[in-house]
Amino acid sequence: MLFDAVLQLHDHHRVEAEVLVEPGTRPDSALSAVIDAVVEVGAYAPGQVNAEARLYEDLGFDSVMIMQLKNRIEQQLPRGADITVPQLLPALKSVGTLAAFVRELTSTGATP
Repeated sequence: MLFDAVLQLHDHHRVEAEVLVEPGTRPDSALSAVIDAVVEVGAYAPGQVNAEARLYEDLGFDSVMIMQLKNRIEQQLPRGADITVPQLLPALKSVGTLAAFVRELTSTGATP
C-alpha cells in the first residue's frame, strides 16, 4: 500500500493524521493536491488530513466549503477544465475518493 495512515480523532470535526510514504515510492500527486486544497479551504494544519478522512463527517465541510474546494481543484486542472456539481457529488465521500476523481480527470485531460 502506497500510503499508511495513522488516525487519531482530535474531536468529531477534525482528524489528525500522519501519512507515511513507503521508502522508494513517491507520493500520489492527485492525493497531495487534494489534501493541500482541503487543508487550505478547511484551515487545517498540515498533517491533519489524510485519504480516509470524510469531508462532511470527519472534517466538518459544508456546502460553501465544498464549492470553495471545487474552485480550488479547478484551478489546478488544465485550462478550460470545469467540474459540474453533479460530477463532483459522488466523489465527496472522502479525501481519497475526491483524489481518485481528480486523478481520473487529469489522466484523461478532460472532464468526465
